[in-house]
Amino acid sequence: MNQETPPSRSGLVEPVWKDLARVKPGAALSPMIDRLAILGEPLRLRTLCVLEKVDLSVGELARVLASPQSTVSRHLKLLAGAPGG
Repeated sequence: MNQETPPSRSGLVEPVWKDLARVKPGAALSPMIDRLAILGEPLRLRTLCVLEKVDLSVGELARVLASPQSTVSRHLKLLAGAPGG
């Protein structure tokens, strides 16, 4: 049985750190931070996971997520207005 050695963690992360080192503080990270902050809410993340698989109306999505329609609608509005959304 041939077992391959997985790549080292530093080998995977190092290119990312090199790219980040070239970014001026606050310049290009702000949109990324905004997107990540929006996904920090579990209901929004669950919403995206569901909608990735099937298109649903707000009412149907509210039933699937077991959340009030007004709450789901509010979160959808935030997702739609997000940078890149």
